[in-house]
Amino acid sequence: MPEREVLRAIAAEKIRNGGLSRGDPVHVERRFGADHACRLGEGPIAPHEVEVEAWLDAATRYQFHIACHWAWNERKRG
Repeated sequence: MPEREVLRAIAAEKIRNGGLSRGDPVHVERRFGADHACRLGEGPIAPHEVEVEAWLDAATRYQFHIACHWAWNERKRG
């Protein structure tokens, strides 16, 4: 897994390119991974890892590794 600053840079780039929303989720859940693809592109979230699912609205949800969710959540800091 890349270092935090690398993850922040990836998240910032995806936000600039429209691949990730800048908006706040309406709901967040944490669970064991189910091999979903991480929204930051760091591969699947394995069953032994924590998966964070962020719902932006009724139809839009993102799955992240926990460190990738942290990096996306840093969008509020600029």
